[in-house]
Amino acid sequence: MLWPFSKTGGNHMHRWKRALTPLAAACLALAGCGGGGGDIGKAADKAKAARVVEVRLSDQPKFEPSLIPVKPSETVTLRITNTGKRIHEFHLGNQDDQKERQEDMQGMGSNPMNMPDTARSVTVDPGATEEITWTFPKKGAVQYGCHQPGDYDKGMKGEVKVSA
Repeated sequence: MLWPFSKTGGNHMHRWKRALTPLAAACLALAGCGGGGGDIGKAADKAKAARVVEVRLSDQPKFEPSLIPVKPSETVTLRITNTGKRIHEFHLGNQDDQKERQEDMQGMGSNPMNMPDTARSVTVDPGATEEITWTFPKKGAVQYGCHQPGDYDKGMKGEVKVSA
């Protein structure tokens, strides 16, 4: 049976864990992981993007590039391509968001999973490409990471550096 939140249907989680996925997604959205972002910026219309930044995810695990420079108030489209053979994710947020996402994902088990996409978080299947268009309003740093089992702890993270 193909589970609605699984793009491949190959996830072998127990039924009760599958049932928690929509609930976990709703909790993440209510906690601010959905469309907002506060001080890290906000989702934007792709037509307003000044440029497209290509981001590659791999099974190493790492992001290329691991540092993305942007200017304050710049809108960019992040085109995220998974060149690996495993599911990966791109989650944009501050350090607290990354810590919370990591804790939430660890609590869901050790199997890779497709989480519902939000304005600042996408699951990227092997060989697939997803996009996030975002406006970064002020100087500072915005983190991104993959929270599939083991990836973040092994260094699958990066930074958007907002500076003049």
